[in-house]
Amino acid sequence: MRWLGWTIFGVGAAAVLALALWLRHKAGGSVTGGDDRAGPGGVVPGDPEQLARAAGLTLEEYALARLMQSEESSEPARVAVGWATRNAASRQGVSIAELLLRGNAMSKGKFGAQATGKWAATSKPPTAATMILARKVLAKQVPDPTGGATQWDAPKAQAVLNKKDPKKYKTPEEIAAIRQAAGSEMVMVPGVTSTRFWRPKGKGKA
Repeated sequence: MRWLGWTIFGVGAAAVLALALWLRHKAGGSVTGGDDRAGPGGVVPGDPEQLARAAGLTLEEYALARLMQSEESSEPARVAVGWATRNAASRQGVSIAELLLRGNAMSKGKFGAQATGKWAATSKPPTAATMILARKVLAKQVPDPTGGATQWDAPKAQAVLNKKDPKKYKTPEEIAAIRQAAGSEMVMVPGVTSTRFWRPKGKGKA
């Protein structure tokens, strides 16, 4: 009967873990502990590989989940930026993790805020729900709502930044003009009102 005891123990342990993840998700918190949050300089001190293992994900899944958590707050918007990131990495011929771990001298090889030289923000640890969503995007279990977009921006937020420092930040109109001149077209995703997406003209889904 020893095997039965171990089986019951294993099922009980799995249930406890699932409950812990659910409680952290409901609280909006991280499902990994330790050094998974950005420090004062905007850089996440934890080793990306170790953080991914602690979350029970591959580095590719974890990196995308952090991006989705950091860049957007709603599920439709997270799916959209997740797909745009997937498309951008594919177009550049690199992995998602490689794309997101680029940075300046302090943040290269680490997660962190976009201001630290990142392609996009990865400063926030993902919730259980976002990790599941990232896996679905990678597995193509949810369709690409952007139709192949590789970039995005938030006009209202950009306008605020431009007003504070016009020398450092461009206006939303200037960003649009630059991207259109580079051959991209704007895409608006249903259910996502604050973010506009940009895809190369004539390009389909990655």
